[in-house]
Amino acid sequence: MKNLLLLILLSIITANLSAQYNRDRDDIYRNISIDILGDLQYYNSNGSKASLKKNIFDDVIYNDSRNNESKYTKEQWAELLEKFNGDKKDCFAWLIRLNKGYENQKNRTFKEYIRRRNTKR
Repeated sequence: MKNLLLLILLSIITANLSAQYNRDRDDIYRNISIDILGDLQYYNSNGSKASLKKNIFDDVIYNDSRNNESKYTKEQWAELLEKFNGDKKDCFAWLIRLNKGYENQKNRTFKEYIRRRNTKR
């Protein structure tokens, strides 16, 4: 009987954690849009903004309203995108979550992002 109650309690806790994660994830995805140039844009009700743009050299640049900026070469971006099965929105959402607690970070190295990604997941 105790095992059954423990199993039910763990099931409820797991379901609540999963629901919270999905709610946070959905809030980010709901606020992502594509502008007229095909760049990804993120805006939320708190005034946070982020963008993912491609420059004329095919480098991809992430910027947000906290003055964080990261630049990826074509090869680096392809490698990062591969980790998200080619889904730009998933990758952009991950970059937004990754940079939430940082300000004024410029040109973080690609390897640092990969290292932090592997430790946070």
